[in-house]
Amino acid sequence: MCFTELLKFLEQDIPDPQRLELLKKIYIVAATEEKSTKESPLPVQYMQMARSLSAGELLVLFSAYRIKDIAFADSQGTFTVLLTNESQLIYGSLVFQYFERLFEKGLLKKIQPGFGNQPINKLIDPFGLAFCEYIEYYDLITA
Repeated sequence: MCFTELLKFLEQDIPDPQRLELLKKIYIVAATEEKSTKESPLPVQYMQMARSLSAGELLVLFSAYRIKDIAFADSQGTFTVLLTNESQLIYGSLVFQYFERLFEKGLLKKIQPGFGNQPINKLIDPFGLAFCEYIEYYDLITA
């Protein structure tokens, strides 16, 4: 990982407050070198992903992450309702739009019909899970 590249991401046009906070967390976790090494490309990839996400997408992604170990869904509709309730976005159609974008970016997975009740943690892509865990680590080191 190159801290110069990370700093370049922070210097680019200032994103909205949610993304700026997210970029700051990624930078601080990277600086600790506890979740990645200096040579690791992950922090830069996480920053690239963070810059590409809207505030609504972040809200839906972290809502899925918060309920990953306690909720199950048997259909895309049920998953959307769970995310709507957790995110407090009110409108399921809006949550579904954010979900679709997160799916396209490889952070969430769609429910496969016929597989029955699936734990939410199986519906978060490994990259999405690693992204959320990396950012969650910030709370652990700053607590």
